[in-house]
Amino acid sequence: MSWWDDEKVTDLPARGSLNPFNLRPCKAPPAPASAAAARAARRCRGIDLGFTTAKVYAKRMRCRRARFVVLEWKRKAGESDGPPPRVLTALGFRCTFGGSDVQLRLRCTRDGKVARATWGG
Repeated sequence: MSWWDDEKVTDLPARGSLNPFNLRPCKAPPAPASAAAARAARRCRGIDLGFTTAKVYAKRMRCRRARFVVLEWKRKAGESDGPPPRVLTALGFRCTFGGSDVQLRLRCTRDGKVARATWGG
């Protein structure tokens, strides 16, 4: 276990003192980028798309907002004739639709926030 201390303390505790109120504040060291990325994305409750259920993931945003973005994309994509457009804007997010015949994918991004959805084709 290791700790990272980035706060400057001017009054150091007396040598040998174990008084917890005199100890310097510590916080956990920064996590590696891959571990932080894994923790940042979370799986949300699925969305019923009418013909199947999509798995929804949110990164740097709440699940409720991610689900709203995916549902707005579904509403806008349903307005067009034929297949859904590859790129569409929903609630200010730039949504990219793609995937294969087996698995369809939707990725909506804005300012580092990401809402993803996957479902069977």
